[in-house]
Amino acid sequence: YLSIILECEYPTLAEECQVCHQATADIQCLSCQTNYTWCGPCAVKSHIHNPFHQIQKWTGRFYDDITLHDLGYVFNLGHNGAPCPNNMAEHGGDWFCDQFTIVHSTGIFIHRLRWCRCNDASLEDQHLQLLQSHIFPSTVTKPQTGFTFDVLEHFLINSLECKTSARSFYQKLCQFSNNAFPDSLPDCYWELLRVSQIWRDLSNRKRAGFGHDIERYPEHGELAVFCPACPQ
Repeated sequence: YLSIILECEYPTLAEECQVCHQATADIQCLSCQTNYTWCGPCAVKSHIHNPFHQIQKWTGRFYDDITLHDLGYVFNLGHNGAPCPNNMAEHGGDWFCDQFTIVHSTGIFIHRLRWCRCNDASLEDQHLQLLQSHIFPSTVTKPQTGFTFDVLEHFLINSLECKTSARSFYQKLCQFSNNAFPDSLPDCYWELLRVSQIWRDLSNRKRAGFGHDIERYPEHGELAVFCPACPQ
């Protein structure tokens, strides 16, 4: 078994990119279930729908950890990964974020983020665009940090079944991203506490059937879980 594990970690060095067959292939992905190697631009195109993969670049002697952000990846909202035709900004401004922190179940990622400006979009609706992309914003006003639905569900199950504290859970995510220098990553611990509480409340409302009636709020005791064994 050990020899096979070492063989899987052996660098797959191809002379040319396996997509464009022109540039030198010096990028590999630890998260993809393939042995492909790409050039930088092709690696970005191949991960347009996989922004939370672990990327490495060949230095000439070894593979060094880098990010899709280092390769120029832009997280586009509203068009299935494609840039918004009404927003072609490349940096800065109200409709383009140069460093947006996204906390996922596989680590903490920093991406460039381009908002969608279709359908008379306003700055006040940017947090809703994140929700539509399955990212829960840490604030409703000019969000700079978001948590994927996946990581919030992971934290909910971890806290219920494994009794994992929020601090331990977040430190685990930091170790996934950079186990040598986890303190170099953004500290989103307090944001995780706040967002996870809102997520838990929304999950309880959804399971109780309140998502289909937006005009009515749960009354006292309506979110309680029915127990058939308890005396009624």
